[in-house]
Amino acid sequence: LEKSMDFPQKDWRRWGIYLLVTFVFAWSTWGFEQVGVLIFFMLTLTLLFVEGGKWNAAGASLALLLFKPNITALPVAYILTWLILRGKWKPVLVASGVLSVMLLLSVAISPNWYLAMIQPDKVTGLSHTLDSSGGVEISRYNTTLMDFLSAYDITGSAANIIYAIVVILGAITVLLNLYYSGPIL
Repeated sequence: LEKSMDFPQKDWRRWGIYLLVTFVFAWSTWGFEQVGVLIFFMLTLTLLFVEGGKWNAAGASLALLLFKPNITALPVAYILTWLILRGKWKPVLVASGVLSVMLLLSVAISPNWYLAMIQPDKVTGLSHTLDSSGGVEISRYNTTLMDFLSAYDITGSAANIIYAIVVILGAITVLLNLYYSGPIL
């Protein structure tokens, strides 16, 4: 947008818009006890480290981004793949090392923490909030592709085929983008 027209202006108004958008994002995520603004900050730092050739810092920040893997796994995998395709192995190795240390420390501090992730009732906690008597207090909306398809009575094999097509097209798009992309910023 900035390259196609002179907006936002290249003075205090540009920074005012950036500050407003960042503040609104931060306020809304913190208001709902989410860490999106921290992820945004870490991702920005990571991209700046990569652009500046600060490979140790880039690798460490890529590993730290994985504190919320359900949100950051794909962007981190994309950046790591981009680095590998350009022969930049140092941040990949640093990220692997830092991630290994984080995993070892978490297991040392809280052994068996990962067992809670494979409990059969884990999905119930993701879909409902229960009150003290065990009754459903709040039902959460699921917004995955499969939930969207089931709302239109597309289930079973048809839904799986559509899901597979979307995943394959997404993977092709990402791979082509990685292959033909220039600088990361």
